[in-house]
Amino acid sequence: MKIIVITLPRTASNWYCSQLATQHDIKNYNEQLTDTLHQKRSIRVLTNLVKELIQIDSGVFNVKLGVWRDAEDYISKSKQLHEFITSADQIYYLYRQDKEAQIRSLICAERVDNWFGDTIANKTVEINVTSDHIKLYHEKHERYTQQLLDCQVQYPGLTVYTENIIAGKEQPYKQKYNLNII
Repeated sequence: MKIIVITLPRTASNWYCSQLATQHDIKNYNEQLTDTLHQKRSIRVLTNLVKELIQIDSGVFNVKLGVWRDAEDYISKSKQLHEFITSADQIYYLYRQDKEAQIRSLICAERVDNWFGDTIANKTVEINVTSDHIKLYHEKHERYTQQLLDCQVQYPGLTVYTENIIAGKEQPYKQKYNLNII
């Protein structure tokens, strides 16, 4: 079984992919395609990777659309994405209902370059941003959410919400941040 999770950053998708891999007893390939999509690599590099990944008949793959720091126009990469996405047995679209928390988490992860939420010296990190910076991230979030919705129309799949999959004491992001708008 090949499962693809399509999402945006800061939805706990890496954690969710590991849960799906365990549940289905398959390998978690995580963000192999995501990393290549968002690097300044040639279409040939992406095409070769997609050919390799299409040959894998079992596993969980995480594809993040709209990487925030340097999101690319996917039109030039749509053929490769189409070939990969249509090779899936199941597609999940992972959204985070609390958009404010998603944006805060994103800004904090970028500022301290801590993408996996590991605890830094067991303390709360203080981060100061301007209201203009927050506004920019709200605009990006809207644009990338629309990109995700467009993808879901083209490639139907199951909608999943981060808040619904995190059970009990599960905390995919363990680092604590205070985001102060100045």
